[in-house]
Amino acid sequence: MHRVNSLSRPSASSGRWTRSSPPCGTPECRAMLPGCASVSGSRPPIPQVLTLEVGDKLAGLWPVSPRSSPFQVFAEAVRPFAIETSILDRKVTLTGHPIGVGLVAQMFERCDRQPTMDGLPSVAADVVGIALRNDLAFRLVGLPHPLRPLSLSQVLFMQTLLDGDRDLVLATGPTGSGKTHIAVAAGISAVASHARKKLVLSRPHAFESGDRIPAVARAELVGDFQLVPLEDELKDLLGAGEFQHRRDAGLIEIVPIGQMRGRTFNDAFIVVDDAQNLTVQTMRMVVARLGRRSRMVILGDPLHAALPDGEASGFQHLIGLVSGTDIADVVTIAAGHIVRNATVARLEQLYTKAFPRTL
Repeated sequence: MHRVNSLSRPSASSGRWTRSSPPCGTPECRAMLPGCASVSGSRPPIPQVLTLEVGDKLAGLWPVSPRSSPFQVFAEAVRPFAIETSILDRKVTLTGHPIGVGLVAQMFERCDRQPTMDGLPSVAADVVGIALRNDLAFRLVGLPHPLRPLSLSQVLFMQTLLDGDRDLVLATGPTGSGKTHIAVAAGISAVASHARKKLVLSRPHAFESGDRIPAVARAELVGDFQLVPLEDELKDLLGAGEFQHRRDAGLIEIVPIGQMRGRTFNDAFIVVDDAQNLTVQTMRMVVARLGRRSRMVILGDPLHAALPDGEASGFQHLIGLVSGTDIADVVTIAAGHIVRNATVARLEQLYTKAFPRTL
């Protein structure tokens, strides 16, 4: 279905780092760098272990504690991929997710050549940016061009969709973090590679003050304009002509939430967008549409719910129901990973401060 280039590594002849046994478990020699367990329910990948031998210049940049810079800077840069670090003499051992370990190793290599504390954030950003454009790009069956993620959260989300085996995936994160783009791309690839027979897309009709036309009636009369964002994603990924061709061939179906009632989707990859606008009862109806050999990906931003007063969000309710079970993978994208526009990211931070809300 897909292929992802592995992260580039320093050559074996350089002797910069080697595989090592796991670090000791004593508090004095190991510390967990701050990362986030952004996927609950999934089996974590086998940790990778790398040992770096630190040069004279780099050795003077940090205190003994790995909770201080540059460890803190590098750990923040590779979120949501968590790593552990141990220090012994001039050797640093990295243990954790292969992507996080590979990126941090490259950061140390770059930092050793440019050993200044002020330059650490830019070194980390450069390494991540280059990886996203090249080594971490997804080459998916069914897409005309490589899909280049814009954040490491998108990488983690795509890997969950491509490699996970659960029928239900929930992704929660802020508006503009690329959830829909990644989910639709994964669905296109699933159909093109014959893992599924059809891509089904839907999103609820958001409640607006004074709105009196039900979503189903709107779709029947004039077409639901709130489904247009899904068409935009498909056109962006496939091109307008190819999108229409696949839609006419029955490979893609865009359906209003209200018209899902009573149907069963077998052999389908189903994407439900803006699920924070579903009530509990409607969400129960939606998840019941999941048929044999199908997968449903439900996306939502709890801070942007548009429900009538007094109505609880079915998306948040569903996350609570599956929490602690193996029913679904739940992917959480951090607020700092908004990629739509830098201004949007800053405004969302200001809105969150102005209108704090417990989720």
